[in-house]
Amino acid sequence: MKRLFYTLLCSLLFNISTAHSASLTKIIEDTPNETLTTAQPVLLNDYLLFQTSQNGQDTLWSQNTETNERIAIYQGPIDFGANNNNTFLKIDQLVYFLTISNNNKHLWRTDGTTAGTQQLANTLIFQDLVNAQDFAVSQSVDGDLVVSDGQDTIVHDFNFASTGNVCVFDLNNIITKDSDGQNDQLKQSVNGQVETIDLSFENPMLFINKQNMWVKGDTCFIGIFDQGQSSDVIMIDKDGHVTKLSESLDISGMINIFTFSDYVYAIIQSEDSIKVVRLSAELQEFEISKPVVDGDQFNLEYYALLSDFIVISLYSPLATPQLSFNYYLDSELVLNESLTFQPTPDEYFTSDGAIYTQKVYQNGVYKSHLANHISMSPISLIIQDELQTLATDQSSKQVYLSLKDKQTGQQSIALLTETPGIGQSINGLWYDPEILSQGISIHTGERNDGSQYIFVTVYTFLDGNQLWLAGVADIEQPQTDITVTLYNSSDGELFQSGITPIENTFGTMKIEMTGCDQLRATLQSENPEIVLNLSRIDNVQFNHLCYE
Repeated sequence: MKRLFYTLLCSLLFNISTAHSASLTKIIEDTPNETLTTAQPVLLNDYLLFQTSQNGQDTLWSQNTETNERIAIYQGPIDFGANNNNTFLKIDQLVYFLTISNNNKHLWRTDGTTAGTQQLANTLIFQDLVNAQDFAVSQSVDGDLVVSDGQDTIVHDFNFASTGNVCVFDLNNIITKDSDGQNDQLKQSVNGQVETIDLSFENPMLFINKQNMWVKGDTCFIGIFDQGQSSDVIMIDKDGHVTKLSESLDISGMINIFTFSDYVYAIIQSEDSIKVVRLSAELQEFEISKPVVDGDQFNLEYYALLSDFIVISLYSPLATPQLSFNYYLDSELVLNESLTFQPTPDEYFTSDGAIYTQKVYQNGVYKSHLANHISMSPISLIIQDELQTLATDQSSKQVYLSLKDKQTGQQSIALLTETPGIGQSINGLWYDPEILSQGISIHTGERNDGSQYIFVTVYTFLDGNQLWLAGVADIEQPQTDITVTLYNSSDGELFQSGITPIENTFGTMKIEMTGCDQLRATLQSENPEIVLNLSRIDNVQFNHLCYE
């Protein structure tokens, strides 16, 4: 299989108290014979997992982020998931995925190694792969729920269970919404015994948003809203005992319930207001209440939970054009006014903290904005390609970006680095302003087999005579520097045909970019070592590759 080749794209501005450059070093991208699939890459400990396709054959790769060694850990069709990109489910130290064989789906897991990549059960999977309380949950072709912790897998016998509405206490104790085709019911499966949970509702229509069903301690919380007189919050412990929040609180107008920062919160909408409340630990009272806006002028569009904020997104149906904004509240329901009109970013976690992304509309085009602070600063990084997702891990500082070229559709995976690596942005003419009529020219290229190279030409003087040096080296990304062996030629005439000049080894040049338009070149030969700090000769064609 032809290897994927590497290149580099420098993309933006990176400021953290002192000035830095931030670059995107493309380490994987499509070739004519092998393409990245739409599956989102995953960073798992020291492994970057990604999927490629060649002649209809899928391959799941694991690349060691320390050594850059790449191995194929699975070959064969892999299910793309409901959204055509949520192929891989990462939970703790494992990644789960569904394979396809003879039109049948099976549940697999991997830890990034060949030995740790294995099928979990013989049960045939119908659809879905979700995280429920750090357990992998899927639906079998028989409507059962398949629950796994990566080591053991249990199949729970239901009619047609919902993977979107699941409480998992442990492998042998789960609660879910089940359907017989006519009626929805809440059921609990304990050690293989399935019982229907009596809610004492008349003909309940169990419309349950998956955000309103979760486990806290030994209790499963289920918010059943949009049901008129039957709205309530049901609490079921692991032994099957049922209580209702309405027995201790007036929950009229409650439209959402969720956990954040170890507390239980709810959103309540009435004719007069929309407010967020925090429940006491005993769930006996609303200990904090934060009115957000007038309920007769604004509606709730959605809520989102970030590491430090509850984001309440509101819109006014009466305004033209429609007015919308966000309220950012901390765990004490204190409003951060500086973020009120900040769009809700996507949040990813690294060992250095959170990374945030959001789309920015500029000059009629959506561009992707990357930052290491929720206010979208101090990084202000605009990515020209379509940013599909980030791959991060809380144990790693590394950040990988899944990109798609807006014009060609070519996909790639890039590593965020502080200084540019070796690739496209190194192309051009370079010189030292203090050294006249001398400099170097650099060109990167790609061969028919997909491999890449760098061609360097040095224009200088030696003993009062003009000296022209040239050399070629293979690019093996990701790399931040490259060493090229330089040669000079003699015994030739001006454009003389039929004669091969004599090629003499002059020495080596180590090249590394120190900024978007700065280059350090270290020349070693029989003469004393020379270090050149070069600047790029102005050329706007490289402006889109790197910003500072």
